[in-house]
Amino acid sequence: MPSAINIAAITGVPLATTSTAGKVMLGTGLSTSVAGALLSTSTVVEITEPAHTHTVGRILTHNGTAFVPAMADSAATAEVVGIVTAVTADTFFLATNGQIDGLTDLTAGSVYFLSADSAGTFTSTEPLVSGQVSKPVFVATATDKAVLINSRGYVV
Repeated sequence: MPSAINIAAITGVPLATTSTAGKVMLGTGLSTSVAGALLSTSTVVEITEPAHTHTVGRILTHNGTAFVPAMADSAATAEVVGIVTAVTADTFFLATNGQIDGLTDLTAGSVYFLSADSAGTFTSTEPLVSGQVSKPVFVATATDKAVLINSRGYVV
């Protein structure tokens, strides 16, 4: 049987870390000292964007220049890259897949879609108006937990 390889020793970057809440953070990990953070066992990317205005729970896309709130009102604004899990003044953490904890008022088993009415938000009502985009974002597994999915949306 092959020996275990210490990825951190090779790359200088831990493959996974564990927060004080016992959640596994993939990639470089998510600092548990960030106020208002959503806990996650997802792939989380740390992004530095000075003076950003993102908030925890906001669903983002990238417009070619910056990360902006995604919206299902057109194909151009509906390509979700992730959901914000923590913020500081010039940095935010973006979960791109996996479980997210700390959401509120979800219905377990329900699919939540990118909203066509409010940028950066989700809804349990699938957009069905012609020209809007039906884009599933996550499936709730409890009232405060969901699994972030990044499937292809389609223009209605």
